[in-house]
Amino acid sequence: MDFNAAIKENNFRYKKQLGQNFLSGTNLLSAIAADCGATPDDLVLEVGTGAGALTRALAVVCKKVISFEIDTDLKPIQEKTLSDLSNVEVVYSDVLKMSDGELSAITNNEPFKVCANIPYYITAPLILRFINSSLSVKSITVTVQKEVASKLTAAPGDPDYGSLTVFARLKGTVTKTRDISRKAFFPVPDVDSSVVRIELDRTDLSAEEFKKVNNTVKIAFQNRRKTLKNNLESLSKGGKNGVSAALAAMGKSDTARAEELLPDEFIKLTQLL
Repeated sequence: MDFNAAIKENNFRYKKQLGQNFLSGTNLLSAIAADCGATPDDLVLEVGTGAGALTRALAVVCKKVISFEIDTDLKPIQEKTLSDLSNVEVVYSDVLKMSDGELSAITNNEPFKVCANIPYYITAPLILRFINSSLSVKSITVTVQKEVASKLTAAPGDPDYGSLTVFARLKGTVTKTRDISRKAFFPVPDVDSSVVRIELDRTDLSAEEFKKVNNTVKIAFQNRRKTLKNNLESLSKGGKNGVSAALAAMGKSDTARAEELLPDEFIKLTQLL
């Protein structure tokens, strides 16, 4: 399938404001589909159909692809590149603005995997949208800026370790599967990319508990220069003294900072506060 020819035939103009950088290369697209871990029994949700290149690669290995696209100017191209596939459905809607109920209706409440080459500016919102949802999401595989991949896979104490790192690991296992040169995209972006897979395999927190821990993490990282004792005083009935007592119970000093704590330690800290 010649996706570039379909794009040129329709005189499509890439929209910078939508972060449109399309992937090409059959081998690379097949590799990303494999990174997703989709099987013939899986439903896959793709975000950002584009010209349909990754969509086709996913359709080969999974039961069905439901792909979301907000740019209706791509519809004539997708009709050429995807019309012969019976297991692909394109939904022209912004998945970030859809409720869990709306998505559940589209997926028939079936568990699914997410796989997407997304615009860089929606990386964190998209990851958090599915991590925080009540839907049966098995995994999230996304192409992100290389620096974001470093953040998602960073260890405590690293400069890249932050709230997004912890949010992801509170729900799953994070793995970088491959790096992608900027030259694999068109138009060529200013940075290289990586593919990251988040296997949502942790179920030890209820939705309410996860919400509380998320709040602790968010506040803890709001000012990285401050200690946890100072950042979290509003969460404790005892103010700074209460936070100090909670940290002491965990074997942490008053000078401890957010980037020092493991995800599980944020759970414990939230419970103590």
